[in-house]
Amino acid sequence: METSSTAHQQSMKYAEDISRLYHLERQRAEDLRLGALMQKRFLTPVEQVPGFFAPTAYEALVYNAAPMSVSGDFFCLKPMGGQLPEDEGPRTETEAATGLKSEADLGHNFRPAGFLLADSCGHGLSAALISMRISSLVQTCPAPLSAPEELIRSIDQDICGLMPPGRFVAASYAILHPDRCLLSNAGLPFPIHVQNDRVEEIAVSGPPMGMACGNVFRSVEREIRPGDLLVMFTDGLTEAGNGEDAPYGVDRLKICLAQHGRHPLHELMAAILTDLRAYIGNLPLDDDVTVALFRAKTD
Repeated sequence: METSSTAHQQSMKYAEDISRLYHLERQRAEDLRLGALMQKRFLTPVEQVPGFFAPTAYEALVYNAAPMSVSGDFFCLKPMGGQLPEDEGPRTETEAATGLKSEADLGHNFRPAGFLLADSCGHGLSAALISMRISSLVQTCPAPLSAPEELIRSIDQDICGLMPPGRFVAASYAILHPDRCLLSNAGLPFPIHVQNDRVEEIAVSGPPMGMACGNVFRSVEREIRPGDLLVMFTDGLTEAGNGEDAPYGVDRLKICLAQHGRHPLHELMAAILTDLRAYIGNLPLDDDVTVALFRAKTD
């Protein structure tokens, strides 16, 4: 009888454990559903990117794919009000009074624009919440026209202490002017600049955001000529594997850009994704992939 009673108790405990796991899994699925819903409503969809950049000196196109409902990758568009940096010379009376510089003075009547690409470690509800927090910060933080590292630093200071242990946010922020690009980086792969037949990584490094307070970030400036291409991407692209522990890699991406870099942006994006799929075969992507293409207008 004692053996039968023990077996019954063990059976009941097993059933309770299974029920608890079932309810926890349902709660996790509901949290992810709500996180994905919030992300979808709060973050910028890729369809808005071309229109946002229409008044600028660039054509733009973004691709984003997430294997899970909540994406760790996200991007933010930063309108630039035309604030005149102090080191850019004297200002007119109007500029001195308003603190703004006219669009005509910014070159070809084109506005500068900011673009933040970010990759939050993890894909759960915490990743959704931090992505929305950063998106809000991008819209409200001051963003000097000549100091992209200031925005990265502001985000880093804000989320420091909010991230779960071992989690971080990698990001790259670009300020796109008609004749130049300023870049700051926080742990993302280096952006790539395509100019004529030259395909070159823009080496700008920095620690990921949110891991420690007081990080130092820097920026670089790159001359941009009409027809030049700037490519920003998350490591989900270059680290996608072919099943033999061999990632797609930056070198293969650079070869693809050299071959197709002069094509219209939608054709170039298709070429990159086709090349990636040819490399990994039928294997599913196990990480988010985001690619952002910017081409300086020739008109």
